[in-house]
Amino acid sequence: MAPTTRSTSRARGTRLAETPTKFDPTQNSAQRQAPQLPMLEPVVAPPPNMVMLSTEAYQKLIQAAAANQEGRGDDDSTSMTREFKYLRDFRKYDPPVFEGKTIDPVLVESWVESIETIFEHMNCPEDQKVKCASFMLKGEAHFWWKTAQQTLRKEDEDEEPICWHEMKRAFIHKYYPAVNWYNNREAFVHLKQGNMTVEEYELEFTRLSRFALEYIDTEEKRTYKFILGLRSEIQGKVAAIAATSYERALHAASMLDFHLRKASNELEDEGSYQKKRKFDKHSNKSSLQRDRIGTPHRGRPTCPTCGLRHSGQCRVGTDVCYHCGKSGHRKTDCPHRRQRGLNVWTEQLGRLDTE
Repeated sequence: MAPTTRSTSRARGTRLAETPTKFDPTQNSAQRQAPQLPMLEPVVAPPPNMVMLSTEAYQKLIQAAAANQEGRGDDDSTSMTREFKYLRDFRKYDPPVFEGKTIDPVLVESWVESIETIFEHMNCPEDQKVKCASFMLKGEAHFWWKTAQQTLRKEDEDEEPICWHEMKRAFIHKYYPAVNWYNNREAFVHLKQGNMTVEEYELEFTRLSRFALEYIDTEEKRTYKFILGLRSEIQGKVAAIAATSYERALHAASMLDFHLRKASNELEDEGSYQKKRKFDKHSNKSSLQRDRIGTPHRGRPTCPTCGLRHSGQCRVGTDVCYHCGKSGHRKTDCPHRRQRGLNVWTEQLGRLDTE
């Protein structure tokens, strides 16, 4: 029966060893066969200095190694990674590009202020400021900076890296000449409103005021300089309403200037209408005069000089205004008609100022 059992187990593949035979005390040790056991691969013991780590501990070990690698100052790849990091953060603030096509002191100041504002917000270290700022120089300004770096390095006996203050000084010296600064200063000192609106005048006043700060270092001086450049038609009224407050002076000037321009446009439209009417009258003078003779018009007599119906002395052919009777201007440009409208606005602004 034993041989049959062994063949069956091999056929089914369910047993790893043959079924052991029964123990026979009559057989010697040589005649007895040992049971066959399955062969197993040998287990190799780990080295004594190897420690089994969990997944979490393994990740911490990798992070520590990376941090140690970043701390090495003699690695060139680490230095490039640091420069890229600050340049990436710098560009997130959308810094302006400077190309150096024109010499404009206002544009130069605006660019420098924008760059320094970004440095302040991103806490940019000193050794990265020049690299970030020079990245925004394009065109002619880029080629200028390549040459300027060589000049600055030759002047530096200690051979230290160029700092931001040195770059800014060279940049302003190149694109902010002293003659342009003095020209802008003189332009502010003699600034007048002229044909500009109050809004346009205020923008130019603000743009040029940075070149003459001693004229606007107090609220009273700033307001006085602003009123001094207004048009003569509104200057006195603005000074009477708001002589010490810049915001109120700007508001009053805007209101008065708007009404003055509106009145001027209305007078121009009326003058155009009068000219057209006068042309029509002259073209049909004979027929109009025949129609008017002997025809009453609200009790006004017909003037024998001009053929129109009006009372009082006829002013046709004289160099006097038909509205006020004074010489030197016409009815469409009569200052008394404008003054009447300005007085109304001045009274309203005075009430608002006292409320």
